Amino acid sequence: MSAPEMSVVVVVFAGRDYPSRTLQALAEQQGAPDLEILLCHDDGLVDPRGIAKRFPDVKFVPLSGTQRTFAELRAAGVHAARGRLVAITEDQIRPTANWCASIAAAHEGDCVAAGGAVEKGPTKSGTPDTTLNWAIYLCDFVRYANPVAEGNSEYLTDTNVSYKKAALDEIPEVWRDEFHETDVNWTLAGRGGELYLSPDIVVEQQRDLTLGEALNERYSFGRLFASTRVRATGLGGRLYFAAFSIPLALLLTVRVFKHAWPRARYRGPFLRSVFHIALLNSVWCLGEFVGYTTGRAGALAPDAGTTTPAAATEAGSA
Repeated sequence: MSAPEMSVVVVVFAGRDYPSRTLQALAEQQGAPDLEILLCHDDGLVDPRGIAKRFPDVKFVPLSGTQRTFAELRAAGVHAARGRLVAITEDQIRPTANWCASIAAAHEGDCVAAGGAVEKGPTKSGTPDTTLNWAIYLCDFVRYANPVAEGNSEYLTDTNVSYKKAALDEIPEVWRDEFHETDVNWTLAGRGGELYLSPDIVVEQQRDLTLGEALNERYSFGRLFASTRVRATGLGGRLYFAAFSIPLALLLTVRVFKHAWPRARYRGPFLRSVFHIALLNSVWCLGEFVGYTTGRAGALAPDAGTTTPAAATEAGSA
């Protein structure tokens, strides 16, 4: 089989029926180059046979065990990718119709990585979304809402990023076991590569969570971020970071405001969801505090709304 022009790595995060939604959007791409689609998942994926029956051309990339991190799943997908270009996203994301074509166009230039915007997607029913779901979007993605500044960028989100595979193959030690987007991007930039941000490469994010699911997830991700950050740090260093995690919730909420307010269409959702934004950020910081003091990641509760407690290291650097 000849190698495809582009490989799309889809990491299973939300589970439930979200992978099928993302795969359907990829099946409906317009003007896309020759594609291969790789669905990366652990044993928590509920219905791989059903997905395979509906999308027979999708290649499954399984990792044994449950609650594998996003970074592990991304690395497995990139290892399996055969395309000249490798695009990475998640199942909470719905690519717009020209997503693949826009990625291919961006890589006609000299950039080694290209990313784009993340907009708030509609609900499945078409009804207005909850303030909680808006808060999740605003906390994680509003900094990538259009208009994004086109050109060289320090940050590209791991839900909407693509690479020239040859560039990744030059730094295998950075992503061999875990693919952390910030580590990969900054290594490429340090070697003189361009990280290109385009307002034309657009995806939409939408998840439907209960408050308990969202709080459990936020706590787990904060704890995981902290434990990863201080993996090689002694007790004194961990306590130093822990002290600064206490006032961090206010800073994170102000940061969301600074990104949301210049985008007029997001002012109303920010004001309506500010309580949930502050609550999510507070629980994240609690998770950071525990992660710093214990040095351990913990795990999601069994009733969590996701299939994997992904390594949310990028959120901490945002």
